[in-house]
Amino acid sequence: MSEAEIEGALALMDTMATDSLEGPDFTDRYTEALAQITEAKREAKPLPEAPEPEQPAAVLDLMTPL
Repeated sequence: MSEAEIEGALALMDTMATDSLEGPDFTDRYTEALAQITEAKREAKPLPEAPEPEQPAAVLDLMTPL
């Protein structure tokens, strides 16, 4: 790789980098759910219900390409 390519790649990485991982796109739902489960177990309460996914995941038939 040439020096120009490396500099271009580094410049591209700098423009795409995010300093802050806050906001609605970056919520840690796993840690929040784990905290709710831990609290429910600590207080001997029933576990919270898991929310249903907004859309079902696409299921790929891996045998079709074969």
